Amino acid sequence: MIWTSQGHIDPDIEATKKKLAEFLPPKDKHTYNFAICERETGEFIGMGGNLWRQDFFGWPEVGYMFHPSVWGKGYATEFMKGFMEMWWQLPRVEEEVEVATCSIKVDGDVEEGDVVREVMIGITDAANLASAKVLEKGGFERLEDWIVENNKGKELDRLFVFACPRPEP
Repeated sequence: MIWTSQGHIDPDIEATKKKLAEFLPPKDKHTYNFAICERETGEFIGMGGNLWRQDFFGWPEVGYMFHPSVWGKGYATEFMKGFMEMWWQLPRVEEEVEVATCSIKVDGDVEEGDVVREVMIGITDAANLASAKVLEKGGFERLEDWIVENNKGKELDRLFVFACPRPEP
């Protein structure tokens, strides 16, 4: 969990259960998350999905984390491609939402009140270049960089913010 905002593993099983409860019924109506397991063994190797229906930018945000023993094996890229394909196939209704201007530049010049394509946001630590590559392979484009305070013992983190627009019909 080095790349999560928490920055470390949970102190005990009770803390983990409390966190996971946020993704289980009835709270799962606000998230779209999956346990990720190896096909051959069924071993749990990670989790990923939609963490928030509306993040800082006004859009849904994707996230994932994998056990370090499977890093570099392509699981994150496979997950991201599959997840985004499923995400865009979910039923939609047109809705008015307030979003950050920088998040809609994937649609070119727009003005207030314009209808734009839905966007999925992905955010990664700038030092986590592997995750940035996963997002890019999943169809995300880098929007901007953020400098933020963190809770990992360092004063500031640099984050890369990515966006993936809904594919044209």
